[in-house]
Amino acid sequence: MAIPMAMRKLKHQISKNINILNNTSGKTNWQPDYYDIVIRNSRICKAYEKYMQANPKKWTSDNFFE
Repeated sequence: MAIPMAMRKLKHQISKNINILNNTSGKTNWQPDYYDIVIRNSRICKAYEKYMQANPKKWTSDNFFE
């Protein structure tokens, strides 16, 4: 199975479960796209780790889900 198809199925199942729990049928729970990144060394890996740790702190200013 190709990665894009696997991601589509995973996102669909997770959204379906979120919407069942929240009684929000058909609501979008994901940003429109994702980006594949090849991490080639530890310096790049550490930069992405730092980004992933800091990113949730910015969610309150992210208007995507409003």
